[in-house]
Amino acid sequence: MSFQGRSLGQISQQFADHVNRILNTTVTERRLAVYMIGRNISSIGFQDQLGVSHTLIRTSYGPMELDLRQTCDPVTDEETGLLTLRTTAYRYTVAPEGDPEPLLRWEFVRFPANPDAAWCRHHFQGPIRLGIQNREGDEANLNRRHLPTSGVATEDVLRFCIADLGVQPLIDDWDQQLRL
Repeated sequence: MSFQGRSLGQISQQFADHVNRILNTTVTERRLAVYMIGRNISSIGFQDQLGVSHTLIRTSYGPMELDLRQTCDPVTDEETGLLTLRTTAYRYTVAPEGDPEPLLRWEFVRFPANPDAAWCRHHFQGPIRLGIQNREGDEANLNRRHLPTSGVATEDVLRFCIADLGVQPLIDDWDQQLRL
């Protein structure tokens, strides 16, 4: 889905409204907020009095913290002058309540701080042991590796929360809401 308009604030709010409609019909009544990082960068995520935060979801494995963050910039259409929102980074995490380390995280970084970084831009990570060791005897785990993925949509993370973690959806036709 493409979000276009005349200002970064406008198109960022369109995106946040779209995701909030999905969130508020599936896993939480909490809403994402738009905050500007600079003149040409916006971020969207849960916020509280202290800044960026998460929302609590009730899973069949106990309460977990869901964090959805997306950083965007505008791309200008030379013909129309309209701005189109482009994702420059996202970070979606699920963590047991109170745990400082995410159990699962999906990330994307379009422009890594180190331009020579060789890791996959779209990746999955978590404290998951891989059952192998390197020559020095260090055990491999996914927190130190970047398992490649294709782009992960927010809708896919919410579907995972409901179908695989057992979050009780807020409405009966949650599946249809995720497909819109």
